[in-house]
Amino acid sequence: MFLKKLEILGFKSFPEKTVFIFNQSGITAIVGPNGCGKSNVSDAIKWVVGEQNVKALRGAQMLDVIFKGSEAAPPLGMAKVSLTLDNTERNFALNVDEIVITRKLYRSGESSYQINDKNCRLKDISEFFMGTGLGVRSYSIIEQGQIDRMLISRPEERRLFFEEASGITKYKIKRKEALDKVNKTSEHLTRLNDILTEVTDQKVKMDRQVQQAKEYQKKFLELKCLDIKVQRDNIKEIDKKLKESESFIEEKIQVEEEIKKSLIQVENKVQQFHEAIDLSDINMNNQRKKWQVALSDSKNTENQVNLFEKDLNNLVLDKKKCLEQIKNSECHLQNFSEQRDAEKSSLLSCSQKIQDIETEIEKSKSEVDQKRVIFEAAKEDLDKNYQSILKAKMELSYNKDKFQSVQKRWREDSLKKDFLLKKKNDQIKNSKDLMHKMEDLEKHMKRELLQVDQMEVLNEKLQEEELQLSESLTQQMENLSQYQSKLSVCKSQLDMLESMQRNYEGYSEKTKKVLKRKDLGKKGYNKIEGDLSSFLKIKEPTYKIAIDSVLGSYQESLILPSFKDMLFILDEMKDNETGRLSFLSLDFFKRYKVSKEQDEMYSLIKPSAGFLTRAIEVVSFDQRYQGIMQSFLEKIFIFTKKEEAVQAFDMLVKNISSFISFVSLDGTIIDHRGSVIAASNIPASASLIGRNQEIKHLKEKVDHLTKCFKDSEKSHYQVKNNWKKVKEESRLKRKDLLSMNNRVNSLRQDMSNYQSKHEQCLMYQKESEQSLNNIRERKKSQIKLFRESRISSREMKEKLLFLEEKWQESKDNINNMKSIQKTLEEKHTSLKVNLASFKQKEKDSIRHIHSLEKRCQEETSSKERKKDYLKGFDTKHEFLLKQINVTKENSLSLLKNCDSLEGSMDTLKKERDELREALTKEEQKLRDASEKSIKCESLLKDKEMMRVALERKSNDIKERILDTYDMTWEEALSFDIGEDKSMALESKRLPFLKKAIKKISPVSPDIISEFEKIEEREKFLISQVEDLVSSKDSLLKIIMEANKESRKKLKVFFIEINKHFQSLFQELFGGGSSQIKFVDEENILESQIEILASLPGKKMQSISLMSGGEKTLTAMALLLAIFKMNPSPFCVLDEVDAPLDESNLDRLIKVMDSFKRKTQFIIITHNKKTMAKTDFIYGVTMQKRGISQSVSIKMIDSTNNLLTKVMDS
Repeated sequence: MFLKKLEILGFKSFPEKTVFIFNQSGITAIVGPNGCGKSNVSDAIKWVVGEQNVKALRGAQMLDVIFKGSEAAPPLGMAKVSLTLDNTERNFALNVDEIVITRKLYRSGESSYQINDKNCRLKDISEFFMGTGLGVRSYSIIEQGQIDRMLISRPEERRLFFEEASGITKYKIKRKEALDKVNKTSEHLTRLNDILTEVTDQKVKMDRQVQQAKEYQKKFLELKCLDIKVQRDNIKEIDKKLKESESFIEEKIQVEEEIKKSLIQVENKVQQFHEAIDLSDINMNNQRKKWQVALSDSKNTENQVNLFEKDLNNLVLDKKKCLEQIKNSECHLQNFSEQRDAEKSSLLSCSQKIQDIETEIEKSKSEVDQKRVIFEAAKEDLDKNYQSILKAKMELSYNKDKFQSVQKRWREDSLKKDFLLKKKNDQIKNSKDLMHKMEDLEKHMKRELLQVDQMEVLNEKLQEEELQLSESLTQQMENLSQYQSKLSVCKSQLDMLESMQRNYEGYSEKTKKVLKRKDLGKKGYNKIEGDLSSFLKIKEPTYKIAIDSVLGSYQESLILPSFKDMLFILDEMKDNETGRLSFLSLDFFKRYKVSKEQDEMYSLIKPSAGFLTRAIEVVSFDQRYQGIMQSFLEKIFIFTKKEEAVQAFDMLVKNISSFISFVSLDGTIIDHRGSVIAASNIPASASLIGRNQEIKHLKEKVDHLTKCFKDSEKSHYQVKNNWKKVKEESRLKRKDLLSMNNRVNSLRQDMSNYQSKHEQCLMYQKESEQSLNNIRERKKSQIKLFRESRISSREMKEKLLFLEEKWQESKDNINNMKSIQKTLEEKHTSLKVNLASFKQKEKDSIRHIHSLEKRCQEETSSKERKKDYLKGFDTKHEFLLKQINVTKENSLSLLKNCDSLEGSMDTLKKERDELREALTKEEQKLRDASEKSIKCESLLKDKEMMRVALERKSNDIKERILDTYDMTWEEALSFDIGEDKSMALESKRLPFLKKAIKKISPVSPDIISEFEKIEEREKFLISQVEDLVSSKDSLLKIIMEANKESRKKLKVFFIEINKHFQSLFQELFGGGSSQIKFVDEENILESQIEILASLPGKKMQSISLMSGGEKTLTAMALLLAIFKMNPSPFCVLDEVDAPLDESNLDRLIKVMDSFKRKTQFIIITHNKKTMAKTDFIYGVTMQKRGISQSVSIKMIDSTNNLLTKVMDS
């Protein structure tokens, strides 16, 4: 077990992921200048193992451990530290080779702990490191300036070191937890006792209420029976009235049906008359409509004649207007033609002038275009010359730059070529090495995978077997618990009954004393053979109550041989003692014989209804006591119910001469005098006979359950042992399988790493080869470019001089051309202006001619239209005259038709009046029939209302029964209400019963169930108190065992550590003596611990009087002594060598060298001598302000010069 690795990210001054890897043994030094973050490494280890004290981490709050940012890096939102421990020897209780403890803290305040990437609690981390020396207050991490803490600290803090070192911390925690549980148990006991007292008091208070509730229930049951009986009779009367009303309703319904039939016949006749009247109305309406249509048509024809006459007059007027308009249009046409001819002559002169100007413009335009073409050509030549000059200059500068870049690239390619050739050779070598490793790994992995497959098959079989055994074990555990619970119940019942039997509970006081004296063996009492109940056994349990009721108090009668023995005991008993005492003499009952009369009575009673048997036939006993049993039970006859027994007694009372009695199964007795003795509600186990039989039954049951429990327990142990074996074997196989899988996974990881490395090598080779080829090609092209650029540069310079001269000549020619072009353009613009004015005049003339022509056309068209209209005038005039004559003839025929329609309407009116008279007669008959129907319906409604009222009354009675007694009417009819008595007597008793119930003070109906619940709760609380007492005793035992073990371990530890402390003290100081002792030897678990030391040549003195160096050496001697007894996986020492001089430091390092094979030492130091003795050095630097970084150096042959360089960096 050792520290393998420490990973820090975002903790204090380590914003980047920093990894410290440690060797299995030896001394590792962490060095660096002040303020570079060395102590932050120690704080990180302390923080990850669970440190919660912020001051111990040198901060004001826990968020101070998160990197806050610097000039070179922004602040982080999380701090994370991971500690990797080797567990190949399985020192920790986890079946893995490596254990990684991780702690994270976020700036939001959230934090988490992990063990192997699984979330856990701080408590789990503390328990995980308990006893290993790696706790928060452990001895394995010594802070800066705190080496003497264990010497000068308070006694309580000092004890923590020694308790952790001795390994009793877990016992102390166990004891503390047990004490807390004891205190809680005591509190629970006190609370339960208080509750139990309250429950007992409540039970006593409720006892009277329960008795009152029982009395109420009895009275209420009597009232219920009586009330149901009365209501039954009421319902019978209601049912009788209902039947009468139903028969009356049926008669009336028949009468009503006959009336309805006659009503239907009259209604049909009325309907027929109504239909005939409606038909005549329809005919009359049709005739009226026809008359109205004819009348309207005659009026329309008259209107048409008037319209035609108006149209004729309008036509004559239109003809006159039309002739006048034709004359006007002819005058207008003549004026328009004269104006058009004048405009055409002016248009011809204007067009001639336009042609002349256009010819001049064409000439000037051709001259301007010629000059513009020449100018544009000259300008283009100038631009071309200028562009070619610029181009030549740019090409010249480009050639210069190109030449320089080619030279630069040539030098870079030469350097790169050398580097790539070297890299290519290295990669080829690495590739070959990786191929060999991959082949070896592949072979090894195949072997491991084959073993894993075999192991998985075996493990699956074992798991299946384990599961089967676990299920059977669970089943057997359930059976055991069931048997145990049943056995405990039976035993408790048996113990209770046996204790009652031993104490003679249920016997009178005198009988108890006699039986106790018999048990003590007093003279004269030893002749008592026992009580009657002890010699009697009931064959079937159904007869228990009956026999118990018959025997009654005779069950405790004591059986003696003779009367003489009885008198002796009676004389012995004191007269002032209370209680009943009865005896039975064997001598007397031997003379008892069954008479023939009893056999005759048996033959008479046997056929009775409900008869079962004689009492003597349902019991068994010893023949010695036959006379006693016959005298008590021969004349007792058992019936099923008390009613059947009473009925048999009534029937046979005249024939019964001897003293016989009847008894029912519920214990009710009818004796020979006819008195009825009600059964007592005593449970079967409370009676003497029932108790004896119950004890025998329970003993048999206990024996049977004990046997079953032992058999089940035996099979349970066998299965449990098998299950343990299989489980252990499965655990070992799983362990082996896990280790195999880990090995395979590591091999796979290595294989994938080698493959990726090999692929990278091949890729680097290809890239290098390609880069080299590119460089070679570039060099060839570069040489060619060198030559070409020199030739082109010379040519470009010559060309540039020629182009510049040509450009100047072109520039002068362009200036001359510009002046000539300007004069031509001015002349051209003046001609254009004249042309535009003449064209506008021409357009105006054309527009005016067009408008005149248009008006001429309109006038001619209107003239033609009017001529056409005059042509059709005569035809229209003739047509209108014809239409007027035709319409007048139609009007005369329509007036004749109206007169004929009025005559037919008068005949239809007479027919309709006759039908209405017949209809009034039939409607009178209909009203008479409907009045009879209404009277019949009113009678039916009255009877129906009466029937509904009776049904409601019946329902009210049934609902009241349901609400009051919570039973339906069917249940009430089947309810047993006892003997039938007169209705008058029963109804008189009802109010008296109700008054008696009201007099009883109101009691909750649930009081009896509540009382039973309280009794159950009392029993439950008693059992809880007993459980708590037993658990408290077991916890106290655990505390005693923990104290005993702690005392033993602490004594052994102190004896051994004193030896090691003495020897190491002398080795470090070169002599002297030291001692650790308890202040209170009697109570070492609570005693303070004192450390004494005597330096060479000095007396024994207190530690506080020593110098800083002496305290440091003493503390190191004690620390190393603890490491000898209980070595921790590693030890972190932060600048412990600061107070020591060179000689003391040499001795300390020499001692530590002897420890480094078993313990890892991580020393944070500035001392070069300490560094020289270390096996490995980590340098912590702060190259960027506020950010710590690590540098590792392996110290094989270290020298002072090398250490100086590390410190300077």
